[in-house]
Amino acid sequence: MAEKIRVTTSELKKVQEEWIDLFCQIETGFMEMNELMGRLDQLFMGKPVEAIKSRQSRIQEQSAFCLEQLKSHLQKLTQINQIYDQAEGENENVITNN
Repeated sequence: MAEKIRVTTSELKKVQEEWIDLFCQIETGFMEMNELMGRLDQLFMGKPVEAIKSRQSRIQEQSAFCLEQLKSHLQKLTQINQIYDQAEGENENVITNN
């Protein structure tokens, strides 16, 4: 019984590129947030600012862990895509040589 391939490497690559773009947007957002937090010190001071900075620091720490996991998965997706591309190329060679 023949099985159908449900996802092509081009589809995988498209989704991967979308996720990488989103990942970059998230990283940019955190850099902008850090920049704004630096400016906050210039405009305000006291316990409210420290509370905001403390919360932002916790959010960033938690997010950093999640972002590293996402980055790892995106790298694995790249590897999987390369393996499938290579296997697909080898299959095409077998077909054209026979």
